[in-house]
Amino acid sequence: MATTTPANVFPKGIKPFAERKHPKVICMFDVDGTLTPARLQGSKEMLDSLKKLREYTATAFVGGSDFKKIEWQLEILNEKSTSLLRLQH
Repeated sequence: MATTTPANVFPKGIKPFAERKHPKVICMFDVDGTLTPARLQGSKEMLDSLKKLREYTATAFVGGSDFKKIEWQLEILNEKSTSLLRLQH
């Protein structure tokens, strides 16, 4: 059985939860109508803000859409935001 460690779970450049400024806090966001206009993609500014927030807390995304739709909504200029979504899949 493989061992899961922060080094093999978190993408390069993303701190494990225990190393963040507020390691016991999770900021959870609805996607449609909160982070993005309903059924549309989010702005670069919003995604940049989420990346900054991730330095302080864990972030999570919820929504009524399937994972592929949420992934599409959180893309920047056709570049998948897998660094934002990797752990949620």
